[in-house]
Amino acid sequence: MQGSKILGIARASTTPIAPPFVHLPLRHLFHPKSGFVEKQAVPLPSDAFNAPLRRDILHSCVRSFLFSNRDGTIAHVKNRHEVAGSHRKQRPQKGTGHSRMGTKQSPLLVGGGQAHGPRNTRNWKRKVNKKVWALGMKVALSDKIRSGELVAIPASHLDIPRTNKLSRQLSNLGLLDRTLFVSSDITLHLASRNIPTIDTLTPEEVDVYDVLRAKKVVVDVQALNSLYHKIQIKAGEIEGSVEEPEEFGFETPALTEQEEQALLEKADFVLNKQ
Repeated sequence: MQGSKILGIARASTTPIAPPFVHLPLRHLFHPKSGFVEKQAVPLPSDAFNAPLRRDILHSCVRSFLFSNRDGTIAHVKNRHEVAGSHRKQRPQKGTGHSRMGTKQSPLLVGGGQAHGPRNTRNWKRKVNKKVWALGMKVALSDKIRSGELVAIPASHLDIPRTNKLSRQLSNLGLLDRTLFVSSDITLHLASRNIPTIDTLTPEEVDVYDVLRAKKVVVDVQALNSLYHKIQIKAGEIEGSVEEPEEFGFETPALTEQEEQALLEKADFVLNKQ
């Protein structure tokens, strides 16, 4: 009995403990006018940005999004009660030598109504629980971070809404192929709305399907705060009427020299290209 207790303690002590934060390098689309930009990282809570992969949760969220956005008002046929015309019996029941026949709106006749056809009264919406949606967003963002497909920027630093300027810069950075921008910057929205391979959404509009569909996800720090706040509300961790949580700051993570050097090399996003 004593040996089993010791063995249990030893097993519990060897269980890896996840770090409280995930450090995401900050990158820059355009250099701010203030001059040199230090290479920094954003500490993100591990409970929301380092969640394990759950394919079943992602499937439920994507299925709910696609079904809810389905346009069920396109295909519609008339049944026998909606086809115009007289509803009198076409011939007597007996004595003619022919089969029995009712009204000319019968589905058996040409020009009659259609039985069991598509109707625009069907509701295609599929409900997903708030906590399931919150977990799906955590899993989607965490998977993008692990695969290196989520880019954090302090701000767009786009002074004027010029599509040509933004398209040229994104082409140089390799962000012109199915990229999702999550930002509330109106200048970025105006500059990217005419680029067919770019989607720009606010934190309130973004869904799990949008994150999974994009090859690259570019999020500014303000949108990260709003998105994390939305996830907390959906998950029931905080009430919806509370104030915004404390914003994620910029810091240099306390790492070893080798890890810090690798982090800084990974953060070279624009500095070596301009």
